[in-house]
Amino acid sequence: MFDDYKALRAFRAVVEAGTLTKAARRLGVTQPAVSRLVFSLERQTGLDLFKRERQRLHPTDEAMIFYQDVVRVLSEWEGLPQLAADIRNNTGERLKVVTIPKLGTGFFPNIMAAHESKFPKTQLTVHVCPNLELEKLVASEQVDVGISRFPLNGSNIKQKPLFAMPAVIVAGPNHWLAGRKSVGFDELVGEPIIAQPRGLYIREMMEREFHKMGKELNIKTESGSTTFACRIASQGIGICMADAVTARWVSEGPCTIVGFHEPIMLQFGITYHEEQILSEAVESFIATIEDVVAGMLEKTGLPYEIYPYQPA
Repeated sequence: MFDDYKALRAFRAVVEAGTLTKAARRLGVTQPAVSRLVFSLERQTGLDLFKRERQRLHPTDEAMIFYQDVVRVLSEWEGLPQLAADIRNNTGERLKVVTIPKLGTGFFPNIMAAHESKFPKTQLTVHVCPNLELEKLVASEQVDVGISRFPLNGSNIKQKPLFAMPAVIVAGPNHWLAGRKSVGFDELVGEPIIAQPRGLYIREMMEREFHKMGKELNIKTESGSTTFACRIASQGIGICMADAVTARWVSEGPCTIVGFHEPIMLQFGITYHEEQILSEAVESFIATIEDVVAGMLEKTGLPYEIYPYQPA
């Protein structure tokens, strides 16, 4: 589609610099050259990328969506010289991993430290993003392995559960649930809920349970980040449903965390492209995940389940 990557670099520079002049200075070329490259990119993509206001170029909504992937593509392209050097110097394998925010902030620092101590030559690249973007990266084989909440919806990806932890309701410290050990969905009717966007698993589960009772969720606000939802719920703005570990780690200050009368276990595991054969580096990384997660879950005192990974 593109003759070379110069147009993408020009586009990235204009988005980040805000003007053609500053973008040209950053790239070491003339302003007309940057303008031609951006125009060429708009023609090739069919997208309106910028609006001009008071000598500044403001990226459109389409441009900002496009920009996220352009940054990723250019980052990988610009990393090729280092990859070649690593291969020449035999400095070890490179492993690209993608995970969701709750695991990225909670488990992954410990996982990376443990893996580094065992395999110091392996170079880990970790991308943290929501489940929907994670599925796209795995399905397009842009990463070696994903670590996520299950189930996922992709048709060309494999999913293997590794562990599960209980779902809970998070609320403010003075909520009527304070002091309760458990709750049922029927008791949450009418409660203002900080919900996930439609199509995500916890949102669908809550809607399914409410529909059984002939009720609708009372949506206070929506958030694609469980971490953010737990934090604002702990401030008394509403209630949210989350896994117990995330709820305990990210809730700020005193809060209410209550399980369900009938425990609901949320599964997490690895995912990869259906035609991918996992390398020894990936399987070693999975083994590290199992060891670290089991130890961390044990310390929480919460119920959990571990599903030993069986290589295909």
